[in-house]
Amino acid sequence: AILVLDAPASRAALQATRVHLSGVVRARDIQPGFRKIVGHQSHRDEALQCADVVAGVVADMLASGNRAWFTLIERRVVGFVEFPPSAEPKKPPRLDC
Repeated sequence: AILVLDAPASRAALQATRVHLSGVVRARDIQPGFRKIVGHQSHRDEALQCADVVAGVVADMLASGNRAWFTLIERRVVGFVEFPPSAEPKKPPRLDC
């Protein structure tokens, strides 16, 4: 899989993110890992902007339990499973890069 990130302001920040994510994939023995991690500026790419919005909506729902925004896109989301379902929403881990 190729992971496309909304490019940070600097090459150093993108490299730090690559190193961090690669370490997480190795530590958790996720197979297959990312074949490539690249940065791309979302303001120049409609598809990346859309993916960024969808990811934000899902992250907000998981962190706060508020499904208001998710209900707007829910019927277009295929294969989304919250497993195991939790009564208490969890905050997503913070990536400090």
